[in-house]
Amino acid sequence: MLSYNRCNRTGTVTKNLDKSEYSHGEEVQLTALPDEGWSFPNWAGDLSGSDNPKIIVMDQNRSVTANFAINTYTIAVAGAGGAIEPEGQINANHGDDKEFIITPDTGYEIAEVVIDGVSVGPIGRFTFNNVVSDHTIDASFSLLEYTITVSASPREGGTVSGGGVYKHGETVDLTAEADDSNRFKNWTEGGIVVSTDPNYSFTASANRNLLANFIEKTYELTVKLSGQGSVEKQPDKARYLPEEVVNLTAIPETGWRFLNWSGALTGSTNPASIKMNNDETVTANFAINQYVVVISRNPQNGGVVPGGGKLLSR
Repeated sequence: MLSYNRCNRTGTVTKNLDKSEYSHGEEVQLTALPDEGWSFPNWAGDLSGSDNPKIIVMDQNRSVTANFAINTYTIAVAGAGGAIEPEGQINANHGDDKEFIITPDTGYEIAEVVIDGVSVGPIGRFTFNNVVSDHTIDASFSLLEYTITVSASPREGGTVSGGGVYKHGETVDLTAEADDSNRFKNWTEGGIVVSTDPNYSFTASANRNLLANFIEKTYELTVKLSGQGSVEKQPDKARYLPEEVVNLTAIPETGWRFLNWSGALTGSTNPASIKMNNDETVTANFAINQYVVVISRNPQNGGVVPGGGKLLSR
């Protein structure tokens, strides 16, 4: 008697001759027929090896097992600048569905996904349905590009440079240069100050819209006092335009007198004027008054009167 088994029952075995009983020495040809998606790797039991078909000689009762294995297929993945999950050489059983997720690294975007040599565009996922053969999935990535827009406010206040299109991670160097009648104030983005340096550098990581702010060039006049007195400024302002003339009048306190100017002004002319083309500091110097007390005797030989001489103002 010849009996046979099918491992996992994913195929069949034919016998030639196909009988229930065999005579001594009779030969039987066995053929393993795997189901679709399965393969025949070998015989077991009273037969061995992987020959198919194979002949067995009936010189005793025989038991043979035909082993079948499900077909597996390789899906190869590749890419730099991102990841495909799952990654590496992936095995899929016959008939399986296999999904892949494509994720770019920070600063990258998916440029193209190629399936079995055919581009399917910059998609983020792909599923191989009912896998029955080997496949490839290849994702390519490219650095993101950002637009850096720069402008001046007011437009006539100065010039700006450095804007344009930059790849992720590149250094952006912006420069703001005021014209003769203005000075640079700051860089703002969305109304928020991001730098007070006219030469502003940063690493590109997003689209940005930056505004270089200029203000009319003005100068500060600082007046200091030495002694007791005050100084009147005309016009009296916190800051002055270029070439603007300021008249200064020194006013001493009672018992004091104006002595002279020092710093950005010299001499003792009062009032005096100064032309503003830079920040300036002027000191008004005051001195206390001094008086002479003259004492005389009447009559001359009437006695001695001490205490004459110079006295400071009080």
